[in-house]
Amino acid sequence: MEKYYRPYRCKVLDRVTAAIAAEGLAVHLSVHTFTPRFRGTRRAVDIGILFDPDRKNEAAIANAWCKDLATRLPRMRIAANQPYLGTDDGLTTWIRTKFAAPEYVGIEIEIANSIAKKSKGSQHKLLTELATTIGNPTWTHDSARGA
Repeated sequence: MEKYYRPYRCKVLDRVTAAIAAEGLAVHLSVHTFTPRFRGTRRAVDIGILFDPDRKNEAAIANAWCKDLATRLPRMRIAANQPYLGTDDGLTTWIRTKFAAPEYVGIEIEIANSIAKKSKGSQHKLLTELATTIGNPTWTHDSARGA
């Protein structure tokens, strides 16, 4: 806890705080993997985009992102707030307690760890599509603010 967990959280919080001080807004993407089987049941998602549905700016960005990804990656099962709820305990949820919705947008990207076992070409395609859709021009400063 003291060697990795707390220092990592503090460093991310420092960066979010600095971004908000400089720009008035921080959009924080946190990337994780998950097991595609849980307690013997196969999860019905390959990529999840997690967010707090009560934060309209997060919901707008996350839902648009899910649609973009579903179009670009039609063989992948893309879902909002799956395999976990975007409000479950985690780093973005903790940081939301520190900043109001207009200042902080915290979105988690959950990728099935079975994708990591695929070919480098498949991995590259996924990463390229994620990077391309992150840069979607419809996700402006104003939309991140919920305007």
